[in-house]
Amino acid sequence: MKAQIRLGAPVEKVWSALTSKEDLERWFCEYAGLDLEVGGSYGFGGRFTWLCREGDSPHHEIVQLKNQEILSYRWDLRDWEGRIHPSTVRYRLKQDDQDTLFELKQMVEGERDCPGLDFNSAWGVYLQLLEAHCEGRSFGIRFHFSRKTRGDLRHHISIRAPRDEVFETISTTEGIKKTFARTCRLFEAKPGGSIDMAWEYETRPTKVCECDPPFTLSYNWFKRGEKGIEEGKIIWKLKREGKATIIDLAETGFSREIDLRDDDLGWAAVLSDIKRYCETGRKAMWYAIKVE
Repeated sequence: MKAQIRLGAPVEKVWSALTSKEDLERWFCEYAGLDLEVGGSYGFGGRFTWLCREGDSPHHEIVQLKNQEILSYRWDLRDWEGRIHPSTVRYRLKQDDQDTLFELKQMVEGERDCPGLDFNSAWGVYLQLLEAHCEGRSFGIRFHFSRKTRGDLRHHISIRAPRDEVFETISTTEGIKKTFARTCRLFEAKPGGSIDMAWEYETRPTKVCECDPPFTLSYNWFKRGEKGIEEGKIIWKLKREGKATIIDLAETGFSREIDLRDDDLGWAAVLSDIKRYCETGRKAMWYAIKVE
């Protein structure tokens, strides 16, 4: 997996975000402990850490370090079935005028198509938080990876943009392509309207259930469980709060047996992308992420 983004901050500020305990605990992890030398520990863990379980070691060996240029460390990922996937993460920084070109690469050993190894969503959330931290903007969602969501999930986010603009982003083909599904072919924002995300799998949404601009939007959503495919809903509710628009999102209508952990993280990334797009005009972070 690799990604490259431009951060509107000098290298010194980005380097501090990656190597300062106080900075890391603001955007990346719940707790950090650093011994910044090759062979030392790039320590992080807690509820904001991807695939972290209680009792996991927070220590990750530093394998390469060059001040304000390269930081690389080992990170053993434990998937939802308990299997360990050794990996190496490398950050590379380069000053470009007043900005920083930030390159991320994570090299994973062995099989990667395993439950919980959603690199797009996990790093999508992290990179948006890093970007907002370095540029002094308000955060999207700091996702609690300890959540074990089943049957129903809910998210809440504040966006500094007019409600009409936010609603247009979530209810038009063009807006969805820039923030949620780049393959979207059709989204008819009316009750009974058709949806074509051009997804290959059978659990894709197919029709709009409710559309009341700029307040409410819902459409059907499908998940596979042990007893077959169940149909639920995605419900968006928008309200004004001062100069901000608040989105309350729910994925609901499923039985408790339906595991929604992947969707839970996915929607956190999507909502953060919507916030980023509406506030800065930048397309979804996953456009910058490539999983090979």
